[in-house]
Amino acid sequence: MLRYPSGCFTQYEVNIGYYPNRISREATLRDGPGEQFRIIQRLDAAQRVGRQSVRNPRRSRTPPRRDARNGYAWVYVLQGGRSGWVRADVLVPDPGGWADGPASEDFEVGGAPGVRHVPRRRVKPRFTVGRRSAGRRVVKRRDLYLRYAARSAAFSILDEGDVVALRWRGPAYACVDVVSSAHTPTGSRGWVAYSALRP
Repeated sequence: MLRYPSGCFTQYEVNIGYYPNRISREATLRDGPGEQFRIIQRLDAAQRVGRQSVRNPRRSRTPPRRDARNGYAWVYVLQGGRSGWVRADVLVPDPGGWADGPASEDFEVGGAPGVRHVPRRRVKPRFTVGRRSAGRRVVKRRDLYLRYAARSAAFSILDEGDVVALRWRGPAYACVDVVSSAHTPTGSRGWVAYSALRP
């Protein structure tokens, strides 16, 4: 059977959880982990954000928090659902009951009743969709999410002009390696919307 390249994960292998947090003081959501990156959204004190866990292939109810990069944590903002980087030192625990991902497709780690607190049961794929692919492509739009799996949780942002190398091409998504980007480390592998790429 044809297999996806290593690191081109399926949703079955992802299972992201979110830790409920709120912002302790005014802050900014950015498209990269540092003050030099563009502001996506201004955040008010007490605004709720979910801090992402690590990828969770064993479907733990309590996966570890994803490590900060340069003092910034990857979060999604409850009001608006945007994801990006925020200073980790402005995050404080929140009672929860809402932090099940930007589209309520993930789960909340701990927190209050009212939302999913375990990973969703996902069917292990019995076949692959798409084909191996090669060549380089340029990102043609701003704020393109790099995702763990097609139609899955985002874990970084690519920007217009960034360069990626194709590894797999599906109907709507492609698995890529990052070749050059100011926002995402070179060599990072994930899935992007294929329509956002150009030769």
